[in-house]
Amino acid sequence: PMRSLCVVAACGLATLAQAGIVYQTSFERPGHTVGVLPQFPPNPAVQDNWFQLDGNIFNVTNNVARSGSQSVTATTTNQPNASRWALRSTPLDGSLAQNNIIESSVWVRLDPNDNANRLSRAGLDIYDGSGVNSIAKLGIQSDGVLRAIDGVSSTFDLATGLTLGEWYKLTITVIFSTKKVQFSLNDNLLGFGGHTASDFGDADLWMIGFKPNPDTAPGIGHQAYWDDYSIAVIPTPGTLALLGVGVLAARRRRA
Repeated sequence: PMRSLCVVAACGLATLAQAGIVYQTSFERPGHTVGVLPQFPPNPAVQDNWFQLDGNIFNVTNNVARSGSQSVTATTTNQPNASRWALRSTPLDGSLAQNNIIESSVWVRLDPNDNANRLSRAGLDIYDGSGVNSIAKLGIQSDGVLRAIDGVSSTFDLATGLTLGEWYKLTITVIFSTKKVQFSLNDNLLGFGGHTASDFGDADLWMIGFKPNPDTAPGIGHQAYWDDYSIAVIPTPGTLALLGVGVLAARRRRA
């Protein structure tokens, strides 16, 4: 898998330690309309440059929303133990200075009809500039567990008893200078991890479905919703981050 980046301009951020929104969306009109997110390569005129990998899993819907009237939903009934992603490349891709902090958040809701016997997980998956290496993952499971996986392959169960059918805010904060990751639920810091990345690529909507053997819930699929997504950069005091603003062509396959 390879990724190419074309930076056509650059701008400076303030040196104060304050967050600057790089991108945010609530998946509303006119940027998004009800229907499937395109598969790679995306059509720039469709769905605000969002696209998905490995099948027509992710759709913009007006059935459930945390804010406004639309969100993104993913439904899968097959391909056990395989992850699925939807993403939009950011101007930061591969060009974030290492002395800065990246923070991404999204609200996630698992369908109340999901079944813990066919475990699923939905949330965020943050990648480095290569688009190959995951910096950190954070997801809500259909058994009510909040699970995090960092960039050094450590797994953390950060909370239990989460309720299906409710919205939860998931946030991953990546600190490049100290190679640390922070995991938060509803703006409450719950855990720390590590990573080895030197740059940032994108923060993906992520879903994985597991199918135990024997399958105790045949025919029951997994469904999740995402809304109010954002990516911000937080410069550390006394530093200047240069952000590339341009066009990105990306391609990757993950299993």
